[in-house]
Amino acid sequence: MMRYCIFLLTITFLFSCSQEQEVEQTGLMGFAVKWGFVDTTGQLVIGLNYDDVRSFNADGRAIVKKQGHWGVINRAEKILLDFEFDMLQEVENSNAYIYKQGNKFGFVNVAEGVKDTVNVYDEVQALRDSFFLVKKLGSWFVINRNSNAQVVDSYKFDHTVVYDGGTWLGQKGIKSYLFKDNNLIDSTMNDVAVYSGGFFSYRDKGLLKLKHQRKVYNVDSALQIGQVDHSVVSTVKSDTWNMYDYKRNKYLKKGLQDVLFVEPNYWVILDSLGQFSLYDSRVNKVKLKDFESLSITEDVGLIKRAGGYFYCNSVTFEALSKGYDFAWPFEGGYARVQQKDGSLSIINRSFEVVYTSSFKEMKNLKYGLVAVKQVINVTE
Repeated sequence: MMRYCIFLLTITFLFSCSQEQEVEQTGLMGFAVKWGFVDTTGQLVIGLNYDDVRSFNADGRAIVKKQGHWGVINRAEKILLDFEFDMLQEVENSNAYIYKQGNKFGFVNVAEGVKDTVNVYDEVQALRDSFFLVKKLGSWFVINRNSNAQVVDSYKFDHTVVYDGGTWLGQKGIKSYLFKDNNLIDSTMNDVAVYSGGFFSYRDKGLLKLKHQRKVYNVDSALQIGQVDHSVVSTVKSDTWNMYDYKRNKYLKKGLQDVLFVEPNYWVILDSLGQFSLYDSRVNKVKLKDFESLSITEDVGLIKRAGGYFYCNSVTFEALSKGYDFAWPFEGGYARVQQKDGSLSIINRSFEVVYTSSFKEMKNLKYGLVAVKQVINVTE
């Protein structure tokens, strides 16, 4: 089935060792690539001292890399966690970080600056709140970091998958165990896949089933989209997609060639005649402005069409800005853009350039700071 590239509103970052960026090599003796941070006026507020950086959080902390190891600094460039970790991952809404040293994972509290060396694990995956899925001695279980207590019976799974909202899946052979935080929901299904809104699919005697509450549907494949009471399924008898509303128990659209998830309130469908149409969450057709992709953040749309990337009205999709070679969604009232001449700039909500960068690259514009990269002479 034909698929098309499209922006997603929310990008989920999966943190693993394989995704860590190594220090870039310039090929020039005495030179290296270094990262720092500038504010939206272009003032360098964090020096070009780091091999790699993550964005600052709301509490003014950032994970940065130096001499091959990760640590944490604040906006005054004070070191909050020393550069001793092979990996660091922030735990949301807390002062804690998941760390990796060698082949072991653990937790460290930035307020205390002391890592927990007693409770260490082979793998750690965040669920939600204070709950974490951990692996030790070949077994997986759930712990509550507030008490470090084991709250789920241990299982020797081949692998696990963590979904949103504290739902996770343990797989052993073709057998699947579906959990919600520390509660086992089901252990009778094979090849389980979890969707939002209480949907999940599984295999039964080679046939794919989609289950919602107590109802079971035969499908070829499933894609959860839009509001939690909508889902798109492909019927068993054909290779076309059908949009089905499980809340009202009726088909909304049939015979579609493709369905493209855009963001929580919109999706694009490709009908049997090969025509694109844009629909909102109430299945009302929206006039398509001949664009290839769409994302919406801070009530500003970002579209790609002939001529480049444009910011647009999030309701009418009329272009509000000029075209750029590339553009990123707004974050805190500012956005990064790449101009037609290749230069990198920061613009405000009036689409005015507030800073044009002289640096090689910019990334991670959050809370008024953007990371910048430059090749510098490290012998000076």
